[in-house]
Amino acid sequence: MTEVPLTTKLPETNTFTKERMESPRHITLPCGDVVIYSEKSPEKPGPNEDSAIVHPISKDKVLLAVADGAGGLPQGAAASALVVKHLRKS
Repeated sequence: MTEVPLTTKLPETNTFTKERMESPRHITLPCGDVVIYSEKSPEKPGPNEDSAIVHPISKDKVLLAVADGAGGLPQGAAASALVVKHLRKS
């Protein structure tokens, strides 16, 4: 693995909310690769309520989080998006 100089700018944070992913998303980071995929339950109406974040912290650390949208409960999508929003600010 190639060492990344400390002066290298970190990649941007990637957030995913209410997404219908046709295929997994591949994100390359200085510390490795991340693959993320989320799909709503075919048994539930409405959009995907899950949210996720890929947030680089340093050249060798990344925060990965998934917030479950609570399976169709009222405001499930809003709750999971709020978690990701606050993690992004951290």
